[in-house]
Parts: sequence; structure tokens; C-alpha cells
Amino acid sequence: MDAVEKLVQEARSLTPEELRRLIEMLSQYAESEPVMSEEDFQLHLLDAGILSELPGRLEERLHLSDFRPIIVEGKPLSETIIEERR
Repeated sequence: MDAVEKLVQEARSLTPEELRRLIEMLSQYAESEPVMSEEDFQLHLLDAGILSELPGRLEERLHLSDFRPIIVEGKPLSETIIEERR
């Protein structure tokens, strides 16, 4: 059971007045928290040192026309993995 499910179970035991107060408090909290865009989030990760550089746009990173699969001889890798797990 995750944290949200536990909170829902606890909220079911509240009185109607307590539940109303909880809903008000949660709605105020949700409104006060700014939503971060993907770009802002990436800049935050860059500033924090988690990213060393910003990734390019997805369209720029995907060069599907340049994709050439590697031809591997032998049995499929999935079979090898299954055998090694036994």
C-alpha cells in the first residue's frame, strides 16, 4: 500500500468538518505550489550539478534515418539471459 492509499484510509475516518478543513488546506497548498516546466526543471538540474549539459530537443536527438541495427550471430540474447538465470 502506498502513501496516498494510507492517507485516503485515514481521511475516511475524519468527521465531515475535519474532512472539509483538510480539503481546504490541501487546495491552498496545491494553489501555492508553482508548476515547474520541463525546461525550468532541466535548468534546475543543471544548476544543482545533476546534469552536466542540457539535452537537446527530442527531435534533434532522434536520428532514426541514421539507425543501423547491429547484426549479432548466435542465439537471441533473451535466450541467453533466461539460461543464465537458471
